[in-house]
Amino acid sequence: MAREVLGREGLLRLVAETDSLNPSRIIPDILRRVTSMSAQNLSDDDVTIVLVRPNGASVPLQDNLLAPFRYLSDLVGLPE
Repeated sequence: MAREVLGREGLLRLVAETDSLNPSRIIPDILRRVTSMSAQNLSDDDVTIVLVRPNGASVPLQDNLLAPFRYLSDLVGLPE
C-alpha cells in the first residue's frame, strides 16, 4: 500500500478544521485526525506538535544577533 505524505496543505487543512476556540483541544484533535487516516501514522515516525500563542513580547536585539552563533556552537558541540 502506497503511503501519502500529509504535507503542508494537509496539515493546514487539519488545523483549519479544529476547534480553535478551545486551544486545549487543538493538538489532541490533530493527533486523532492523523491517526484516523492510518492507525500507524503516529507509530511509524517521529511526531512533534507545538502550539504557540503570541504574547506580543519582543526578543532583545542582542539575542537575535547571537542566535546563529549559539545554533552553530550547539551543532559542533562547543561550550557556551
